[in-house]
Amino acid sequence: MSALPHPGPPTGAGFRPGPTTETRVTRYLKVQPPLLWRGFTDGATLVHWFRPGGIELASALVDPRRGGRFDLTQTRAGARLETINCCVLDLDENRLFAVTTALGAEYRPTGTKSPATLIVEFHEIASGTRLEARLMHAENAEASPLIGWEEGLAHLEQLSTR
Repeated sequence: MSALPHPGPPTGAGFRPGPTTETRVTRYLKVQPPLLWRGFTDGATLVHWFRPGGIELASALVDPRRGGRFDLTQTRAGARLETINCCVLDLDENRLFAVTTALGAEYRPTGTKSPATLIVEFHEIASGTRLEARLMHAENAEASPLIGWEEGLAHLEQLSTR
């Protein structure tokens, strides 16, 4: 069974994501996939660049295996905010990393009201990596675009060259 081509996300005031709503981002980075992979699978590195919804992280617990934990604790002005519990859905070292907020560690439902799934693909190219990311939302979930993604990836690229 093949998927139908996605027409792209609708725009406009009052937009509510549907079952096929997704935000796609493709970036070309000047570092090889293994260095970027670490930025997604190592919690200590992740907190230095990843800003879900534009909010900084106080901590990140990552168990890089299928069914593993991907928990992000947000912070603002030094105060801890909520912890986003996620589950690693799929991974292929240096090639693919997929997580969802619909499930927590060991595939246990989280009960979140706005489930989302992030799929990141790492493609090795001569100049480094073509990184493709898709953020998908469930029907009637609030849209949460990849806010802070550009700055975060630029920072990850800098961290990876050190």
